[in-house]
Amino acid sequence: MTLFDRYRNLMRLIEPDKWKYFHYKSLNNFILQLDNEMLSEDKDQLYQKLINFFDAIGEDVSELDGQVGIELFEKYINPIGKELKKYGFKSITPIKYLFLYSVMIDSLVFLAFYPFPYPISTAIVLLYSIIRMKWIYNSSKVYGTFY
Repeated sequence: MTLFDRYRNLMRLIEPDKWKYFHYKSLNNFILQLDNEMLSEDKDQLYQKLINFFDAIGEDVSELDGQVGIELFEKYINPIGKELKKYGFKSITPIKYLFLYSVMIDSLVFLAFYPFPYPISTAIVLLYSIIRMKWIYNSSKVYGTFY
């Protein structure tokens, strides 16, 4: 069974609203890049790490939630992504999390400096992330938490 077959079987087992917890887009990008311009020893290591990831999830996907997703990211996805940075992979944060963080920062700035009502950090962060994601998404060499 190929990695892509295991990936598709896992997608069938998991409900669509829980796909983000096993980082389905990041996995898809890793699997698609496995055949491209990589050294054979890097391919073997990536293949083994992806097999370990699929084995860690196993057949019991009922326990898949946010906490398990973070643990899977820290243990498997992030190390794989860091190793693949030499092949052009970039880490991203989904825009909804960037938006939440920047709104919290703007709220703190608003409370600390009351006459400063402009949500400047939210606008800057959203603009920067949109521009960055446009450039990065086109390469399909991205990974990230819940991505």
